Amino acid sequence: MANNLKFIRESQELSPATLAALMCISPFELQKIEQQVTPLRIRDAIKLTELLEISLNELIPGLGTVEIPEKLLKKKYLLSKDLLTLLNENQVDTDPKYHYLKMIFNNGLEQHYDIDGFERARLYSILQQNHSDAPSFFVFNTSISRVIVNLESLSLCQFLYEVQKERKLVRPTNNNVNIYLKCSPEPVSYSVMEDSESISVDSPYILDSQLQNIAQEAESQPDCGDRLCLQDEDGEMVFITWRDVILLEIPLHCIEPNLTLVTDLKRV
Repeated sequence: MANNLKFIRESQELSPATLAALMCISPFELQKIEQQVTPLRIRDAIKLTELLEISLNELIPGLGTVEIPEKLLKKKYLLSKDLLTLLNENQVDTDPKYHYLKMIFNNGLEQHYDIDGFERARLYSILQQNHSDAPSFFVFNTSISRVIVNLESLSLCQFLYEVQKERKLVRPTNNNVNIYLKCSPEPVSYSVMEDSESISVDSPYILDSQLQNIAQEAESQPDCGDRLCLQDEDGEMVFITWRDVILLEIPLHCIEPNLTLVTDLKRV
């Protein structure tokens, strides 16, 4: 467990909506932090220690007895390499910048995504690989979706960043999976049921985890002629050849069983 936020919030009898408002984030963002879906930004960690009147070590048990003065946390350049490594190992994003990804595909499609510092470093490493070593598909998370990209169809990828106090909130709005094909810059969209179970080692391809299966299949590098299979909310089946997919967007709350699409969470 990277952070202990949910336990601390519940022990102080704070509702998710209340704490999210105090942190100036959406309830959905708070869910992702509590469920370890997204890393905890260092500025949010500092804010939480002040709001909840706790130490950083209580919030992040993996720090053990290591004490990090607050004045150092507010100035990343003062942190030693060992402290930065320890924070990163405990899923604390120490990068003060807000990162974005600009992508242009060979069919003319242009997309922009927000990403965290960990995803930025991972994707940068993937894109540096030689063509023979690079994967056919790579998968990453944005604030609201899990994105699958066909690297062979990607013409340009640019890493952008901003330095600002807060990122503009982006909220998920529906259960639509958007699939972009080589033949058109416009997506085909299917409304789907949310995954209700995590992938099981014993039964990895059950319908209750179909979206996780699709992402896992992409990461396992399917052959060009393989087909992805998707069942929409009406129970109708869709088959699409992987080689024709250039981009696929899955709502994060649909693919993560512990997340829900809400605008306001009730008091616990």
